[in-house]
Amino acid sequence: MTNRDELHRRRFALRNPYAFIEQLEGAQEPGQELADSALRVRRYLYQNPYAYLEELEAFGNDRRASPRANSFEEIEKLVIRLQQRLWNNRVRVSGGEIDPIEVLDVAAAASLIGFDFALTDDFGAYSDGFKYMVAGIIDRSKKLIRVSGEMSGEKRRFTAAHELGHAILHPHLEALHRDKPLDGSFFQRDRLELEADKFATYFLMPSKLVRRAFKTRFKAEHFSLNEATSFALDREPWIAVANRYDTLRKLSRRIASATHFNGEQRYSLAEYFGVSIGAMAIRIEELGLISR
Repeated sequence: MTNRDELHRRRFALRNPYAFIEQLEGAQEPGQELADSALRVRRYLYQNPYAYLEELEAFGNDRRASPRANSFEEIEKLVIRLQQRLWNNRVRVSGGEIDPIEVLDVAAAASLIGFDFALTDDFGAYSDGFKYMVAGIIDRSKKLIRVSGEMSGEKRRFTAAHELGHAILHPHLEALHRDKPLDGSFFQRDRLELEADKFATYFLMPSKLVRRAFKTRFKAEHFSLNEATSFALDREPWIAVANRYDTLRKLSRRIASATHFNGEQRYSLAEYFGVSIGAMAIRIEELGLISR
């Protein structure tokens, strides 16, 4: 049995994935620390010192190499574990009634995995033939996520959650400088960016909470355009509403931004979850909540 195997065995016996951490780090190979720190985060979320053992072995001698792709199902499981820990910590501190939406705090989540999070206005703009704004920076070696405070609230939240996703999912990314703010209204083509977008989507718009908020506002688990729902939504006949929202995306954006339905007034789904209308519309479609 290797020293590392023995440490895993002793951690499992103690039910503590961080036991003997100094011994583990003392035995690290060159370039191993960044990847192992991210794996420890995942093991912490699962409370399982053996989680991702096959991924750790897959890194081989170069622990900074890109790991296997993360499935969307696995990303959502990690997010749910993180949210559960945020919820448990919040309940212990407050002891009172809590709106679950308040738990979806990127700064608190970053702290939970050992990262500092900060909003800053000193990134400035840079020119390379044209000017652009720096949206955020993640520095794994300093365990720091910084996001521009000059962005709109929804872009700030999605960009921050996206960077948090990189911190947890992609141990080989030592530093990342983002020039374009994200609001979740489209997905990046690159696989790593898509995974981080999915992480942000699951973190800011959890399936269970979205379904609950949707049902509260629209009095059903699924919305379909008909005479009754068209009038409740826009106070107009079905044919006029159907012509206005002649694609699923147009309808989903209307549902995401609706503040009135059947005479009742509420925060729109986009406002309630603190995301852009585009991001909320995509999430509504992903969850199959509407049809034309």
